[in-house]
Amino acid sequence: MRRSIRIALSVVVAVSAANIRDPLSSACEGGNEDSTKPELLSIVVQVTTPDDEPIEGASVRPYGLRTRAERGSHYGWNPKTHGPNAELLTDAEGKIEIQYPKYVTEQLETGEISLQVDQEEFRSVRQDCSIDRAPIIVKMVHGRRYSLQAVDATTDEPIVKNVFCELSGEGGWNEWKLLEDGTLRSRAVGLERDFLRVIVIPDDGPALFSAPFYLGNQPEQIRDYRLPNIPVEPGRKIQGRLDETVPRPVINGHVVLRAVNTIARNDRDSQLGWSDWVPIDAEGKFHFDSVPRNSIVMAVAVCDGYLSAAAIPEELEAAGIEGEDAEAFSSSSQILPLVIRLKDNLDDWTLPMLPTASCRVTVLAPDGSPLPDAKVSAWPNQYFPGIGSTVIGNGYSSSKGLQLSAEQQTRIWETESQNEMRKLGVLTDFRAAYLQTTDENGVAVLHTLPGGQSSAVNGQISVKHQDYEMPTSPDHPLRRYAQVELFAEETAEITIRLQPIGTETIGKK
Repeated sequence: MRRSIRIALSVVVAVSAANIRDPLSSACEGGNEDSTKPELLSIVVQVTTPDDEPIEGASVRPYGLRTRAERGSHYGWNPKTHGPNAELLTDAEGKIEIQYPKYVTEQLETGEISLQVDQEEFRSVRQDCSIDRAPIIVKMVHGRRYSLQAVDATTDEPIVKNVFCELSGEGGWNEWKLLEDGTLRSRAVGLERDFLRVIVIPDDGPALFSAPFYLGNQPEQIRDYRLPNIPVEPGRKIQGRLDETVPRPVINGHVVLRAVNTIARNDRDSQLGWSDWVPIDAEGKFHFDSVPRNSIVMAVAVCDGYLSAAAIPEELEAAGIEGEDAEAFSSSSQILPLVIRLKDNLDDWTLPMLPTASCRVTVLAPDGSPLPDAKVSAWPNQYFPGIGSTVIGNGYSSSKGLQLSAEQQTRIWETESQNEMRKLGVLTDFRAAYLQTTDENGVAVLHTLPGGQSSAVNGQISVKHQDYEMPTSPDHPLRRYAQVELFAEETAEITIRLQPIGTETIGKK
């Protein structure tokens, strides 16, 4: 069957993720960032039980915003432009006052605040809260706590160091604490989350994993449960290469991988996930040391000028993906992954690749002169069915993320921390393809953009400059972007003239 890239460079403000242990993020266009101090408003949050009993000592932290004009939009909380979002604790009445920005961006008013609320005896809550209802009420319910001990699958010896655990469904790595005796103890979690996996990251050697452990056969009334010892062993290795479509040496390449126990589009509470990325060497080869056994592995490969093709139906069938889950691999308008079922070590996975498009962007000042130092960007997305979307080439290393300090883990996804996380290998760095600065001639070239083979792909381009703004889009007045038609192995050209800041203020009444 003929390989293809299935893609439309759709404007994505935010995307859903399977969970918060590896939140997928999506770059998007927008107005000029206002470096001035944001105008902040206050609102009271009250945390209670379902019976309206106040919960003292619950931590409340805002992490996102939705605009009043577009409730479907979602913006990550940026302390520079949205104000502080430190974790705050509720008082004896279960109350805490938080501040939020009047405007999310430009003059688009805040409509909802996304809150993360935690208290270890209750289930975590992530809730989008309207600012029109004060106080904001967050209700927490009791859950079940688990304790367990990891043991070596070969020797049955307890493992007491670098032990982590992942629960299926929405949650985070911080749901577990490793006690001095090597016991892992969870905070209260929901009973609907019915699988867990134990992970060990040795000081030297590949990651160790348990098989998915089923929790759903425990009596509902048990609120504190000690699990049997859970054995862990190395995962499977994957070695592979890019096909000969890509000329050698391969430049700036890496493979982004997501491994899950189930696609579980309709049952996220049963999904376990593992993320990793590795570089591709000049000869087009790559190697993953340890991936959970029997996982459904989804992978996207990217290098300068080339992207991996989508899985074909025969590969989905071989991986056991059928019905509605298989349809998700054919109906998306975004880059889709290749797929395998990882039963044994994989010694030679050849990834089919396809050529991409480029776009030469010329940016002009209001007077028509070439404008240097303008930031030109695009945000084509890759989509992992059952998980979510992110900008093509964006990858996350679960093993390196687990080894971060608690303080580092709270800010992995904050804008100000991105460079640090890239240096640590937690995140990939493919920004240069989709983010460039214009030269003295006002020109920037973006590359590795998905392009059509026989018909054009519509791409969106955004431009930002400290002194000027981009006009709003004719077909979307709440966005600033220009459209361009893209063909594989061709360079599209577009000229964008900026205007004085304030010519159009998005959201201004």
